[in-house]
Amino acid sequence: MIKFILSLSFMLSGSTIFAQEEEVESSDYDRGFFVGNVISDTSSFGKEGGVYDYGLASVLESTYKIEIRFTSHCFRGFQSTVLYYDTKWNVKTCQYQYQSGEKDKNWISVQNDHLDSLFAVLAVNDIFGLPNDNNLSFGKNYFNPETGNLSGEGIGVGCGSYYIIEFKIADQYRRYDFSNPEVFAEFYPNVQEFRNYSEIVRVFTELVKR
Repeated sequence: MIKFILSLSFMLSGSTIFAQEEEVESSDYDRGFFVGNVISDTSSFGKEGGVYDYGLASVLESTYKIEIRFTSHCFRGFQSTVLYYDTKWNVKTCQYQYQSGEKDKNWISVQNDHLDSLFAVLAVNDIFGLPNDNNLSFGKNYFNPETGNLSGEGIGVGCGSYYIIEFKIADQYRRYDFSNPEVFAEFYPNVQEFRNYSEIVRVFTELVKR
């Protein structure tokens, strides 16, 4: 028997769940990391294969066993963070401010003692299986039994934050994107994917805290 403590919390179906101390059979532990659903689609990188001008080759060329790239864009610039695993978990980040006119290609390694727990939260939130947010089907409708009318409402966000996820795990690769997940998660509480996106953003913000 292998006994370990996993200290993490995550949002699932609107409830905060805390992982408790538990005993795990060694055969289960030897399976490796839980990664959840994995959907691979190399065509999602486009014709150029995801080549960027901020100091990284395409994730299709990654030599790591697991690599997740998270890039956040806003009106000031972007920040890109890479969580990767070879023989251990590591994280690095770089920033670019549009006003500076120069991209910071000097990636900074960030010390974080909880990378394994944070990866577990990403896996629980389906980071390898989520779609682009524009492929989601969702609505916010109301039915008035007195009038028999069914009405709906929607929301649009003109600005805010835009996020890109790229990953390699084993020989599986994909790229997808989403925007302003916190806003949409609040407006569409019935759509689990928006809550997943929001939790992924929270985790990557936590990853680069120093």
